[in-house]
Amino acid sequence: MTDDLATLSAHLAEAHGLDPADLAARVRAQLARRARRGRQAVKRCGDCGEVRPLFDFAADRSRPDGAQRRCRPCDSARQAARRASPTRGA
Repeated sequence: MTDDLATLSAHLAEAHGLDPADLAARVRAQLARRARRGRQAVKRCGDCGEVRPLFDFAADRSRPDGAQRRCRPCDSARQAARRASPTRGA
């Protein structure tokens, strides 16, 4: 996972202008906190079905695992499609 994490951190850091080492350290700390709380480090998206790291899901305190059902990319695509569709009743 370290190699995958380094690759992901480098990609995200480049896209958002962050320090890759700092981002990787923050993600490792987040995964360690979740592991201490008994949470899984990965989750399957309810839309695309892919198993993704838990930090690819937005927080949702009402869910048992503390994360939304859809991954961020699927949620973004769903919201974009909803905004692009014509409004009802207009």
